[in-house]
Amino acid sequence: MKFSAVIKTDAVDGSAEVIMSVHGTCGEVLSYDYTHGRNISGITDWKRVDLVLDVQAASMFVAVGIGMFGKGQIWASGLRFEETTDPMTGTKNNQDEPTNFDFTE
Repeated sequence: MKFSAVIKTDAVDGSAEVIMSVHGTCGEVLSYDYTHGRNISGITDWKRVDLVLDVQAASMFVAVGIGMFGKGQIWASGLRFEETTDPMTGTKNNQDEPTNFDFTE
């Protein structure tokens, strides 16, 4: 699934983020993307941000949002949540199969 937002920031002292997470039956996070490494700071013009996560059959709910750390303002427009075949942008918390049996990672 893809969550998209067009955001604009003004004098953010810290960072603004677009957030998406997929949760399992007990509320555990199965995958997430908080735009880490792609944080938006300072004064920016309107910018589209797309987050893509795999929503597995075992998923119970998907959380989406806009967040800011620090002072400033953030505006959001054009919020969309849709199916996609785009590659995943976030981090998957669980593996389909065990890995790293030789403890090299």
